[in-house]
Amino acid sequence: MSLSSSAGTGASDAQLWQVIQQAIVGYKVNQLQTEAGIFLSPVGLENLAIKDQWNWSRSTPFFALPYYHAGVRLTYPLSDELTGVFYVTNGWNDVVNRNAYPCFAGVVTWTPSQTLSTSLLYFGGVEDATDAPEGQPWRHLFDATATWQATPAVALAAQADAGFEPNHFGTSRWFDGAAYVRVQPAARLYLAARVDYFHEYDSHDAAGAASRS
Repeated sequence: MSLSSSAGTGASDAQLWQVIQQAIVGYKVNQLQTEAGIFLSPVGLENLAIKDQWNWSRSTPFFALPYYHAGVRLTYPLSDELTGVFYVTNGWNDVVNRNAYPCFAGVVTWTPSQTLSTSLLYFGGVEDATDAPEGQPWRHLFDATATWQATPAVALAAQADAGFEPNHFGTSRWFDGAAYVRVQPAARLYLAARVDYFHEYDSHDAAGAASRS
């Protein structure tokens, strides 16, 4: 699918914006943090900066999920352990939206201790371009992650994602998962391993097939 944007702005894709990982302005009133700009995606455990990852290589889910979003983010602590985040964005991997509709995301993170962190996320909205053959259906994405420092030397992490998009050709759907382990045998040495899986079904019928985006 072509990710062209409005006239005069150039293409809107990961290649164009690769030098800008985040650009944010924000303001806090009491406990409500309001921010606008380009954000790293909250979906999944991996993000763009290699230095922040457990593995040098990328998982298959990383390439299938969004890298960044442009829009507005609201963050509010619901309790000492729970935090809620709400996003209104131009979709995923788009600074200039490819259609007329915003996308929405809600995240709840639960951090009961310094060693355990979990999150649940829903992302929804119209992702397809205005002239997409499958129409402009609403895409649904669900994401769950957990990171646990099991011992001072051993950390575990996992993520699972599932999504579906009803369109003119049926329902496209996918699911994936990844599990990570990291061991610290010495003060400045880490060893990490990962296993992951990704499955996707692109809807199709006699009239055509849904495009990937």
